[in-house]
Amino acid sequence: FNCVFENNSATGSLGTGGAIGCYNSGSPRIVGCSFIDNSANYRGGAIYCDSGSLTISGCTFSGNIAGWGGAIFCKSGNLTVSNCTFSNNSATDQCGGAICCFASTSSITGCTFSNNGAKSEGGAIHCCSTSGAVITNCKFTGNSAGSGGAIRLDRSGATVADCLFSSNSAQAGGAIYTSTS
Repeated sequence: FNCVFENNSATGSLGTGGAIGCYNSGSPRIVGCSFIDNSANYRGGAIYCDSGSLTISGCTFSGNIAGWGGAIFCKSGNLTVSNCTFSNNSATDQCGGAICCFASTSSITGCTFSNNGAKSEGGAIHCCSTSGAVITNCKFTGNSAGSGGAIRLDRSGATVADCLFSSNSAQAGGAIYTSTS
């Protein structure tokens, strides 16, 4: 609760979770924290979670960088993100400038995403949640990627509702790109 994580890095063979790495975890909660200029060689510039139910609320993510998931990478389990701000985060190798999510379920509510970028997919969010994703009441401004300037959804059953999209850009799907696999 209410911690500041700044200029931390994860290097080496794992290179995951620049500030926090959650491995085989139960139900961690991260509340009211700031994540600034953290980095990971591989996944999760600020936070990496490989299982469990991760809940993040009221946090700020700025200037974080990783190959996948500039701010957050969630490998499996469940991800809930609410009332957070994501700005200037980037995914340099692949996807999810702010969030890259392969969780079973994901819920992202009341968040603001500005000027995040991904080399390939999902300038702000890349979501492959197997049981669907719910993204509601969020604002997306100035995010960019190869496909899905703001959001890329790669599974069926996703819901995007009551969101604002402005000045996002991509080669395909300036705001949202969706595909099923």
